[in-house]
Amino acid sequence: MKKVLVIFLAVLTSSCSKELQEQADELKVSPPAWLHGSWNNKDEASGNKGWKFTAGAAVQIDAEGNETNILAGFFLLTALTGEEVTVEEFNSQGFYSIRITSETSADRRFDFSRISDQEMSWDNAQPLNMPERYLKIN
Repeated sequence: MKKVLVIFLAVLTSSCSKELQEQADELKVSPPAWLHGSWNNKDEASGNKGWKFTAGAAVQIDAEGNETNILAGFFLLTALTGEEVTVEEFNSQGFYSIRITSETSADRRFDFSRISDQEMSWDNAQPLNMPERYLKIN
């Protein structure tokens, strides 16, 4: 009986993992090439606060250096409730915006502007909705 239960749980976990991966694949972003890499806040008091952008993700880094994909909470919401989450991107010369919308959560928007090859601005930084400047570190 234990073997049957273990096999059932393995199959269930495998199929759930596949569904979760498919949902995760749908919630990706495509930041422009000028934004790819790691960025650190210019303010010394901010510690390790920054951003990391890849071809498929935007990751926020808090002052302690902890990384969080900005879509993670919305992905979890979709996985647990089946709620639809929409990700819209706007990309123009030197400006990139991500808007995340769900049925029950407040919309989130992240706006970034290119200042130079080595400097960018998070234009609507939280919690004050004020611009913060970041230097490219790699």
